[in-house]
Amino acid sequence: MVEQGGKAKSGVKSAEEGSFKLRFNVDDLEEALMEIRSWGIQATITQNPWGRTINISDPDGNRVGVRDEAGFVHQIND
Repeated sequence: MVEQGGKAKSGVKSAEEGSFKLRFNVDDLEEALMEIRSWGIQATITQNPWGRTINISDPDGNRVGVRDEAGFVHQIND
C-alpha cells in the first residue's frame, strides 16, 4: 500500500523527493519491455554490473523498476 499525501511531479522524482522505488522481478525482461512499450511508455533495458533493469515512473513521478529475476538470484548467491 502506498499512502496518499505526497506530491506529484512531471517526470521522475529523485531519490530525495521520493525515497522508495517499487520493483518487480520478472522472468523475461525483453517481454516486459515489449509490454511496457505497448502501453505507450518509452523505456529501455539498462545493463548494470549487478543485473539488467527497466527504469520507469508512475504518473506521479514515483520510481518503478523492473528487474530480471536471473540477475537478482545471481547477485544474492554471490
